[in-house]
Amino acid sequence: MRSFILPCQILCKVVNVQGRLNQKQMKFMLKLYCLNQIKVELVVLILHHQNLKSRVHSFCKTFNSSNMSIHGDFSVLRTHVDDCLPPLASI
Repeated sequence: MRSFILPCQILCKVVNVQGRLNQKQMKFMLKLYCLNQIKVELVVLILHHQNLKSRVHSFCKTFNSSNMSIHGDFSVLRTHVDDCLPPLASI
């Protein structure tokens, strides 16, 4: 098994969020696409140059064995989801 030495916090910017709620199966699927810190600085400079206003929302998630499944899924507090992610569409 390959092991990685990663910092405890990785600064990233969410660039795309795809979420689906299946009410029949009571399952929710969310995909987050993130850029690492180096690319975030480039994106921020481009947004500032184009005079676009943006709001910054953030939260910290600590990963451990109790909040991650063997499939790589993890849970996030509802308040963080409501504050940081767009509304979901039911399917």
